[in-house]
Amino acid sequence: MLKKDLKVKIKIYIDEILEFPVIRLGVFRLVDEKTLEASGDPIDVLMRISEEESRSKKGSYIEVEVISPEAAYVVGETPRYKWRRKLAFSPERLLKVGVLRRKDFNKETVENFSLNDLEWYGVPKDSKFYVFEGLLEPKVNDIILVVLETDRGRNYLKPVYVSKSWKFSRIPQ
Repeated sequence: MLKKDLKVKIKIYIDEILEFPVIRLGVFRLVDEKTLEASGDPIDVLMRISEEESRSKKGSYIEVEVISPEAAYVVGETPRYKWRRKLAFSPERLLKVGVLRRKDFNKETVENFSLNDLEWYGVPKDSKFYVFEGLLEPKVNDIILVVLETDRGRNYLKPVYVSKSWKFSRIPQ
């Protein structure tokens, strides 16, 4: 009998849109989470389970983590191809959203802002909303900066103006 020396964690997310007064934010909502035991080569197990879960098309984004005694391996899969803007480096639980608007900001450069200059919007405390890849669309045209406060820190997104449409890019930290 094979020894079950690998722990496998599977998280399934679906796309949702959160509406705030000044922006629309595409997020993932965690809808299923399970833990299994497996044995064998961690990479083979990771790829096999990731492919199986992706084929099931249960969610918009699936994350599989295989933990062996030596290391942890993680892969994320999108069963249905969708182009999304990168909002964080990996799925991070969203706590609140801050928006810096030109009308509320009198300083010379964005680098001089403080967190008190932001309009803050909360998300329900018991929600399982995660930011990673998704839509970030302004409803007003005076946004200078968007701050996503997550369980892993803050992600700063700055607008980029491209032919009358707004896009946001990450600011390196």
